[in-house]
Amino acid sequence: MKILMITNLFPPHFIGGYELSCQEVTNYFHEQGEELFVLCGDYKKDEEVSAPYPVSRKLQYIDYLGDDYWQKSRVEKYNYALTTQILEEFQPDFVYFFNQQYITLAPYWAVSKKKLPHIFDIGDMWPDKYYRDGFKGKSKAFAKRILPNFIEAKMEIDPVIILSEWMRPFLKNKFHAKSITCIPRGVQIKDITRDFSKLDSVKLMFSSRLDPVKGLHVIIGVLANLQDLKWTLDVYGSGSDEYVAQINKLIDDNNLNDRITLNGKVYPLDEAYKSHHVCLFPTLGDEGFGRVAIEAMSFGLPVLTVNKFGPNDVVEHGYTGFKCPKEDLSCWEKHLRILLSDRELLNQMSKNALKTIKEEYDINVTSQKRYVLIKEIYNSK
Repeated sequence: MKILMITNLFPPHFIGGYELSCQEVTNYFHEQGEELFVLCGDYKKDEEVSAPYPVSRKLQYIDYLGDDYWQKSRVEKYNYALTTQILEEFQPDFVYFFNQQYITLAPYWAVSKKKLPHIFDIGDMWPDKYYRDGFKGKSKAFAKRILPNFIEAKMEIDPVIILSEWMRPFLKNKFHAKSITCIPRGVQIKDITRDFSKLDSVKLMFSSRLDPVKGLHVIIGVLANLQDLKWTLDVYGSGSDEYVAQINKLIDDNNLNDRITLNGKVYPLDEAYKSHHVCLFPTLGDEGFGRVAIEAMSFGLPVLTVNKFGPNDVVEHGYTGFKCPKEDLSCWEKHLRILLSDRELLNQMSKNALKTIKEEYDINVTSQKRYVLIKEIYNSK
């Protein structure tokens, strides 16, 4: 089977777990003997590709924030024509859509016109970027369907793979998806053991892009009240100068310079996971899944996170970590204090995390489920 993967970014370039997962899925399909072609955005389009399959970095990005609708139209037309060209040249049997944010919906329209079997793998709510509720949003969509200078603007997100169950009603009610399958992300199983029973100081870690929605400022504010305990925090990620400056000021104001270290963007994070004891994941947004949580758990790290959206499915409260309402700072402080104080509990949660990953998030199992699903869709056509 010839499979065309369409996504906005493809490693080594990535924003977060979405793009890394795309590469993992593509690699798995390749290992099964399928013929792959990746079509993605033109970030560093002239860079030499080292993948064992073709990667074309030629799709253009739209300017979401700008008011130039002609720029958006030009990009849509270009991406539509490019995708049509790739479809004619590669002649795929199946199309797999990952993140379509910034590259417009034009690739989907081109695939839809050819009536090719396909699937969406939804890792976050990027469809919301294209379709807005209200009269204004609906009017724009209608206008694009009838004006001669635009291409069609309708989209059906179906069939679709979701990562956690909270996404099901959203896609079903707003986007009318009918065929929805929940398959989480996966990680490689590690043959490791951890012993936290005799720790002197607990090493905390935070790994994400540095953005207010990821909640680093919240957790630092909580840690400021826990300076009577022995801990350090390593932060891995990059972000805007403005937000990084805000974080540095927060660290300075609370005299935490000897406790918190900003390490910048680091990948892979295997060595960091191995040398830390607890993962902090205080995301404030509608997290589709939470790849960082299962990565940390695969190294035996308990996770402190929110009790909604993707992380709510991954972390079992009191078993593999703790979960709190994002606005309840007293809850964050209470449970973080427990993790920093109770070595026996910390050690048991570490063992529970490793057990959970082996039972539920083995990447060979999750990738096989995706592979079986697309084969079923293809064979049903």
